[in-house]
Amino acid sequence: MATTVLVPSDRLTVAFFDVGYHQMWHNAPVANVLENFQRLETKAARLMGQANGAAVWDNALKALQSIQKTQCGPKDKDGNIVLRYMVTFTDGEDNCSSNSLAAVVEAFRAPGMSNFNYLAMCVGAVDVFDMIYDAFELGLRGTG
Repeated sequence: MATTVLVPSDRLTVAFFDVGYHQMWHNAPVANVLENFQRLETKAARLMGQANGAAVWDNALKALQSIQKTQCGPKDKDGNIVLRYMVTFTDGEDNCSSNSLAAVVEAFRAPGMSNFNYLAMCVGAVDVFDMIYDAFELGLRGTG
């Protein structure tokens, strides 16, 4: 799938999380990631086998911090880097975050945050998908 969606000029930051945040690449050219795709699969499988919980909201905030460190890419009229996507794959079970979904939504809306589309893929967790969707939808309605 990745090879049919990504174009050579894309750049990726790839991280996995359980209770910790494990970043494999930061703002790397797509070619670097695709050339090392086996390494990506191996890391994902190893982390899934060791999972003792997930800090979804804490690690979403760490991903946002990583996005804010991105220095290259097209910019909007306010000078913010424009990224195409932030994608989160989750089973939706957050059992150890000190932050909440509301804190993540607030961070997304913070002045100076890069512009991007957020895609949450919640495997087997329709109720969590609905919760995330509703939180962002309410946040957008609040901006007028």
